[in-house]
Amino acid sequence: MEKKRYNIKQILSMVNNLFPKTNLQYTYINTFILCLFFTFIHKYLDQTLPSLYKSIEKDFNIDVKTLYYMNTIYKLAYSASNFFFAIFFDYSFKKIISSKYDENSANLAKSPNQNKNGCSDPIQYEVNFNNENEFKDVEKLSSDKKKDNETKYGNAFSLQDEITISEYEYTLNVLFISLIIYIIVIFGITISNNYMYVFLFLFIMGMNNSCIYILIQKIYTNNVFSENRSTIYGFLHFFTSISHMLSVFINTNLSNKLYFGFKGWRLCYFIILLFPFLVSIFLFKLIKNNKLKKKAIPNRDTSFMTPLENLTNMDNQNGKQNIKRKNKIIGGKENGSNEEKRLLLTEIENPCSDNNNKNKTSENINDNHSISIFQKNEDANLVSKEEKKNEFIYEFAYLYEIKYVLKNYSFWIIIFMGMLNGIPKHVLSLMIYFFQYCNISDFKSGFIISISWMCASIVSPFIGIISDYIYKLNKDINRQLIGMCTHFIRIILMFIMFFFIPKEPESFIYFVIISLFMGMLSGWVNIGAHKPILIDIVKQKHTAFVISLMSAFENIGSSILGTILLNLFLNKYNYIDKRKISHITPDINKHNVDILSHVLLIMTCFPWLISFCLLHILKYTYKKDKVYNNII
Repeated sequence: MEKKRYNIKQILSMVNNLFPKTNLQYTYINTFILCLFFTFIHKYLDQTLPSLYKSIEKDFNIDVKTLYYMNTIYKLAYSASNFFFAIFFDYSFKKIISSKYDENSANLAKSPNQNKNGCSDPIQYEVNFNNENEFKDVEKLSSDKKKDNETKYGNAFSLQDEITISEYEYTLNVLFISLIIYIIVIFGITISNNYMYVFLFLFIMGMNNSCIYILIQKIYTNNVFSENRSTIYGFLHFFTSISHMLSVFINTNLSNKLYFGFKGWRLCYFIILLFPFLVSIFLFKLIKNNKLKKKAIPNRDTSFMTPLENLTNMDNQNGKQNIKRKNKIIGGKENGSNEEKRLLLTEIENPCSDNNNKNKTSENINDNHSISIFQKNEDANLVSKEEKKNEFIYEFAYLYEIKYVLKNYSFWIIIFMGMLNGIPKHVLSLMIYFFQYCNISDFKSGFIISISWMCASIVSPFIGIISDYIYKLNKDINRQLIGMCTHFIRIILMFIMFFFIPKEPESFIYFVIISLFMGMLSGWVNIGAHKPILIDIVKQKHTAFVISLMSAFENIGSSILGTILLNLFLNKYNYIDKRKISHITPDINKHNVDILSHVLLIMTCFPWLISFCLLHILKYTYKKDKVYNNII
């Protein structure tokens, strides 16, 4: 019992230490909770459309190709927006930081108290030239000492507070706008009477979900300690699995029924509409409280942070003397005592001369071109084109910094594998549709998929622990072996499901067993192989951007390649469009189900087989690229 208590305490302590412990820790916690809510909405909507294929097909009288195009439009909008939002949020957060530093510089230049505070009172010194010829200053008053300490430390902390509050406010505003878009789009899909409107709203939803995904990645990259990111992503993966499971279970049971004259699939979208509405109320309160707290912050006469070059002169002087003393101790010499005396006496005679020079520099700060394109410079027209070019390069330096990634063979292998693995992920959205046309009831079809996501949610916390343990046994090849073994088992399971199990209601229990094993394998390739390898070969500061880039290529590749291949195989195997037939017989359904099973088998096993081979090649490139990343 004591051991159990100790473990629970450890878990609570770990959760409590996920974020920096500051007086603004509430901002990190609120953001974390909001990210979990938005992850739930995002992933619930991801699975909603595939769960409603059959009922939407009946309502709009469309075929499986059109249904697949709907999901493709959503995926294309999602993936194409990933790259844009990755750059946009990087730009926006850099703008927040840059504007605060620019505001700080402007306050320093305008502050009339810098010289007064530095020169109005005489500075007393107690000089001791014994032994090491050291000196020390005698503090004026305890109140002056306290004030100086606040200048050194309190203001620096204040600037970070201002940046944190600004980022928090910006995040709340973006999430609030996204919630409004969610409400409009979901309501639009609910009342649509033409499938073309559904296409439009799904396109907008894809862009909005992309915005949420990239923002969450950016937040956790910036605000979470590096050693706790696996825990955070474990929470996200758990919420993802739970939301998928609930989406499948609820939608498949409600979709094919009528409720007060409304089709079931419309009610399914209306149900999820309530969740963004409730979250928006909570978010609105957070925004309101944040504004009240900002107004409660008292106005300061000094700037938020005194830069290092504007610290007190005696700090600089002490630093110089410490360096001299260290040099004397190392060299065993006592020379330089006269120089120290002259330096000290000069400082006593003119204690503010250096500070005056610094203030003059601050007053003329606008004479030089700004180091940030975010600062509003009135003399911007006087800056040469070459200088403007240098400013632009400076602001987007991260785009130049990641050039080494493009020379990395392992990176391109992972990108290509992501595109390939996106095809099965995209095509398997037709699984519920497949089970329903095997004459399995809606409840049982939803249960088959739900059991898979339930297993994924149970296994997900242990994937990282087990894969890290396996990785430590051999750090050069075991990541790749995890992915290879996962693909091998998946291929066997898909062959059993689509080639050997009869497509009939009596096969329900076999489908459940296969789905159970597929759920247990969920996440192993991504969490156990691809992401850790990518983190090893890419610098940490570029990880979020490169992961979003990989996600964009994955979704674009899967949507384009998946759509082309699906059309190709359905036409090749003579899939029968039910809209062109007046009377549908059981033989037609059986024919279409057989063709669909063959197409699903080909479009899952072949990409996994190619990925298996690429992981084998990765064993030879990974070690070299990992070492190269550590030395550049």
